[in-house]
Amino acid sequence: MSTSHSLDLITEVSQASPILLIGIAVFIIFFLQTFFADTLNKFGFGFSEVEIEVDENLPNFFEAVKLSEANWLVAES
Repeated sequence: MSTSHSLDLITEVSQASPILLIGIAVFIIFFLQTFFADTLNKFGFGFSEVEIEVDENLPNFFEAVKLSEANWLVAES
């Protein structure tokens, strides 16, 4: 039984077209990152391997919330 799946159907727009476009974009990004990572990093387009550490100096959640709001949150839970 023939499935009628062939490369000729790539040019037709169907419900699978968004997945095809995303797949092509992911393949291009993967290809560029694999072979041109140094060049892309030099121009600021590469993926950074530096882990970002966020310290916002915020107090503990239960210290920052008003007592009446904390009671309401506990009652909701």
